[in-house]
Amino acid sequence: MENWMKPMDLAKRTVDLGRRAGVDDVICVVIDSERRQIRFANNQITVSKAWFDRTVKLYVAKDRRIITSEEKVSDYESLSLSLKRMVENVKLLREIPGYTSIPKGPFRYPSTNLYYDKRVVSDEDKLFESVEVAINSAIENGGCRVSGVLIAECFTRTLVSTGGIEVEEKGTRIAMTVRAFADEKGEAQGMGVTVSRRIDGIDPEGAGKEAGQIARDMLKTVKAEPGTYDAVLGPYFVANLLSYCAYLFSAFFVDMGVSPFVGKLGQRIASEKITVIDDPHLPDGYNSHIFDDEGYPTQRNFLIKEGVLKTYVHNGITAKKFGVNRTGNAGWEMPLPWNIVIREGDRRTEELIEDLQEGFYFLNTWYTRFQNYITGDFSTIPRDGIFYVKNGEIVGSVRGVRVAGNIIKLFEDINGVSREIKQVYWWETPVPVLSSTISVRGIKVTKAYGA
Repeated sequence: MENWMKPMDLAKRTVDLGRRAGVDDVICVVIDSERRQIRFANNQITVSKAWFDRTVKLYVAKDRRIITSEEKVSDYESLSLSLKRMVENVKLLREIPGYTSIPKGPFRYPSTNLYYDKRVVSDEDKLFESVEVAINSAIENGGCRVSGVLIAECFTRTLVSTGGIEVEEKGTRIAMTVRAFADEKGEAQGMGVTVSRRIDGIDPEGAGKEAGQIARDMLKTVKAEPGTYDAVLGPYFVANLLSYCAYLFSAFFVDMGVSPFVGKLGQRIASEKITVIDDPHLPDGYNSHIFDDEGYPTQRNFLIKEGVLKTYVHNGITAKKFGVNRTGNAGWEMPLPWNIVIREGDRRTEELIEDLQEGFYFLNTWYTRFQNYITGDFSTIPRDGIFYVKNGEIVGSVRGVRVAGNIIKLFEDINGVSREIKQVYWWETPVPVLSSTISVRGIKVTKAYGA
């Protein structure tokens, strides 16, 4: 059917049309995605649906001017009309300072077999079973009400460009978020997440158990005064912060001057205990890919190595501005990391808690906001496990607190990293993070507004 021609054929035909229109560069990316979603609430499945999407992204460059588009289209006729409009409109735009041409291929890419498991969407019984296992596990471990979502996806990503690149990858991924409540008001709640590229890679029982136990432990409350405390930050909390920091590592933000990492390449910005890597080749990484949106091969990059800022992430234009090579992170407008990885430490999480004389154990957080991107000042609202610690023991949970700080100071004040790691991806962590638990000194804890 013309409406559903093969993605490689559609991309080639579209790029040929752009070439005949006389533009300098064209990139066409076609993403076919089959998804399944299962939502659950009040201990039962409430919604199950499956759908197919085709998204086409177009990049057109002419006389150092660039225009891009992204839309859900299925047929070549609609796509060709979009391309023709772009060719006309690109003439009206300003020249791009520091413009550079798209990369010239072909390139060698790693194997895609690492990232594909067709059962992720085809084994519907396994998906429903996973949800039931998660619900039952959460209830058995302290939850009285359980909700959440499972999203499974199988995708084909195809890129063709006038730079001589024709590349395609197939991938699968699955993520489940489980939220348990141990009281009727919903104040004692916990969360568990499990993420994988393989259907057998997720752990629904573990995610449910984690959510239920945290909710149960939140029932016992104690009071704590606002102040500055040492703290242990769980993997969900750390992943949330680093997911937001992904933008601060982008050369796009650095070039605009709205990152605390401006001018700090090669400088120590964190404790020597911390190493942060962008790894798009993790076999089970939720956002692993073999090529970026320019068709350039992705690569493993050290962002922070033993406390020292090693690189920003780049597309072609930012790389030219900074006088460096592409890092394989395009984004036509904004380069971003793929999978952020914290190198595991040498401590057990229990040891980090035992070292606290008085402080907090924060398991998760949300609504992280930077009040000043230039200095790195931020605030965030802990949730799903806020525990007060005295003499190395958890004495109870605390409600209604906010954490305020500076991201550079927080990095500098890290004094311990766990050897346990967990892959985290959910709607408050949009850039996946393979995260550890860390201990930090001197976090400012205040009462949340309205608490």
